[in-house]
Amino acid sequence: MYTNGSQLIYNGFDLSKYIFVDSITKYVSPKLKFQQANISIGSYVQGYGYEPFVIRVNASILAYKPHEIAQARRIIAQALMSCTPKKLLLPDDTGLYYKALYIGGSEVGAFTQAPDITLEFLVPDPIAYGGHHEERVQTHKDGTTEDIMLVGGTYPTKPKITIACEPNYCPMEIANKTTGKKICFVEDFKSNQVVTIDCELERVSVSTVAPNPNGGEMLKANTHDIPLFLESDFFDIKDNDILYHSPSIDAYTIEWDERFL
Repeated sequence: MYTNGSQLIYNGFDLSKYIFVDSITKYVSPKLKFQQANISIGSYVQGYGYEPFVIRVNASILAYKPHEIAQARRIIAQALMSCTPKKLLLPDDTGLYYKALYIGGSEVGAFTQAPDITLEFLVPDPIAYGGHHEERVQTHKDGTTEDIMLVGGTYPTKPKITIACEPNYCPMEIANKTTGKKICFVEDFKSNQVVTIDCELERVSVSTVAPNPNGGEMLKANTHDIPLFLESDFFDIKDNDILYHSPSIDAYTIEWDERFL
């Protein structure tokens, strides 16, 4: 059982103001996806990811009178309403969260004091999220363009990379030398363009930027996807991976979220 200070937060809403969490049921580790093929000496089996799973939260509503219970139920229902996965923070995973979709639960007994309820959340991506990081990577003074990554977490994560193009700029390649995967650009870019590589969405786009008359960040416009060479492959990163960028790239910004099994 969790204390009254334990927070259950979904999509930014603190549900622990209205319910007391008794227990949480989830897998110790996500279930492995695998593919099997028959070969001459038996079968060949290989894993290729993890299956979605359901988190069940057993709790009781912090209300005792019928009208208070009904009001709390409506507030909880409104907070859980979403057609897409949202951020779910559990009291047993301090500092971590899942992207989850509320899919239903038990009905509330209108005439029961502090009625018990069960909330069920579908987690399409069963690898938990941790802290968010952002770093600026530059070519070293000695001209080398390789960096050892300190990523954190216990599972590889997919980064987002942003390159602000310089005059006569010709970005060619960014690679994870540890895994051998790389992004190779087909076209050259202009000095007023920003290139974004999103390895999670597997998308590369370019935007034209202009000064903001009100100050602050540059304004982006005319964003569109761009082609890559066929040998390109979106990569993930983990601790001690070596990232390489071609010398024509003076600097770039890399962002990622820690991931935990």
